[in-house]
Amino acid sequence: GSGSGTGSGSAAVCGAPALPTQVTTISSAADRNSIELFSAGGHIYATPPLATGATWLRFTGTNWSEEPIPWPASLTQPSLLRITQSTRGDAVFLVGQPGSVSEHILTFDGTAFSTPLALPAIDTPYAIAQAPDGAYHLFHGASESVSAPDGTWDPPAPVPVQKLSTNPTAAATVLADGRVVVVYVDQFFTAQDTVHVHVVSHVPGGNWGPVVDITPTWAVQASHPIVYAPPGGGVAIAADGAGSEIWRSADGVTFGASAALGIEDTTSIAGPCLDALVAVAGYQTEYQLFATQGAAWHVIDTRQLDYLDDAKAAMLPDGRVAWALAETFRNEYVASPN
Repeated sequence: GSGSGTGSGSAAVCGAPALPTQVTTISSAADRNSIELFSAGGHIYATPPLATGATWLRFTGTNWSEEPIPWPASLTQPSLLRITQSTRGDAVFLVGQPGSVSEHILTFDGTAFSTPLALPAIDTPYAIAQAPDGAYHLFHGASESVSAPDGTWDPPAPVPVQKLSTNPTAAATVLADGRVVVVYVDQFFTAQDTVHVHVVSHVPGGNWGPVVDITPTWAVQASHPIVYAPPGGGVAIAADGAGSEIWRSADGVTFGASAALGIEDTTSIAGPCLDALVAVAGYQTEYQLFATQGAAWHVIDTRQLDYLDDAKAAMLPDGRVAWALAETFRNEYVASPN
């Protein structure tokens, strides 16, 4: 595929989540209302308060080092639109540029970025992903666009879902075995309408399978679906109902019962394998960091503050975990020390 990257080669390593204990607080002059956290090349990176797109923070094992982002010279003042993890162990970036109508997608392997690839003429995708073969997948409207090895894009192919344009109504990813998974909730027009979580998928080059309702008994309206494909295979899906629920599936097709987190709004899932994951859920005054423990999840850290805008997590194959919280006038970064 055109999205070349070395990958970390760490799919076989599945360290259990380690408790993050080192707290670093960085103040800002204004309210930073979002945060990004991701892993690549055996390191964890985060956006600093009031991120300008010029620097990011890298956790060294003892502190957070603010470093220039090694953007390719062909990009002019890129702004982060979306970051997602690849099952190859890399991070995939969607960026915009001032005065440019084209958005670009590129991969960071922990050392350098791949050559930026301009997106086709589509609306900003609601999800981006990178397949094991390096090809990029864009999910937009009711379509999927895939990059070709020569740097062009295949024609958009239909996805058998309702028209989906923006978060938080849909999410999508590509699993370590190449299966494409799209998750979406029903469109609704009144508070009485049924809103369930649906999953549809296909193998590489294959046809879409049947749409599966993974919330057939829900009487509450589902919302905010997110999806994560670990390098070790399978997929994890979260959605809100009466609190947040998480499903884990080894194949992206068969889903058992969900696990209840007991707090609303899952914002992040990370980790190397399906049985070695962390997740963040919460809102406004409290966020909790969860880790897998067999078939269940348990809370390993909690932050309660006057106002929290956002929180995210990242995890390395050896089990080291970081999570970051965007607060009013400061960000807090909590990590497992080396």
